[in-house]
Amino acid sequence: MRREDVLIINDGTPLLLTMGRILESGGCRTCVVDSPEDGLFELARKCFHLVIVKMEGNGRDSLTVLDMVKELDPEAKLIILGEETALPPEAYELEVDDYILLPCRPAEIRRRIMNNLQTAKPSSTASAVQGKLNAINGRALVRLGLMFRDLRGGLVSLVSALKLMEREAGAKVGPDGAHLLQEARRKAGRLEGLLEQYLRNTVFCGDYPEAPGPCDLWEDLVGPQLRELHVLPPIH
Repeated sequence: MRREDVLIINDGTPLLLTMGRILESGGCRTCVVDSPEDGLFELARKCFHLVIVKMEGNGRDSLTVLDMVKELDPEAKLIILGEETALPPEAYELEVDDYILLPCRPAEIRRRIMNNLQTAKPSSTASAVQGKLNAINGRALVRLGLMFRDLRGGLVSLVSALKLMEREAGAKVGPDGAHLLQEARRKAGRLEGLLEQYLRNTVFCGDYPEAPGPCDLWEDLVGPQLRELHVLPPIH
């Protein structure tokens, strides 16, 4: 598999679609997609010299793409394109090779894209193929990774809520209740850690190492604690 030149993750506007056609007419191998999910799918199965992400407003999916670009393809250069006032603050905290702030003349956009392409690192065929997936598995893994990121975010919120409950309700529920809250927080934190490990080692790097004793969110965490607090009837 040869390394493609440019991946453009557009938001449906004609500017980058036209720019993709201009680059193709100049001999660049260009792939233009209109959603972050399709962009991750292409990144999971191909290698690119340059990735351009069009961002607008609070684009959480676009931020996920930016986080994953360097992990899926560390050699790829990354450009963020968008209006200065519309870019989320997180966009300026990432390892990015160039920011193109709109409005900007098409000739200037093309010039900066070509400058980044000319300084992109060459890679061998072997390194371009390494770790890439076939089309079906790539799309499934991308969707699974996005779903697990959302689940991990919910668990982080749950751990924070349990910490708050420990502080505010500790004296009211007594030692036994406080112990149950601590145990619930510990199990939620453990499950969150397993998801983080999965995202890093399976989605980004390779095989997922088995971890001892994964717990089921309802059976091992929520249900038992609610039964101990007599919110749910005991299981007979």
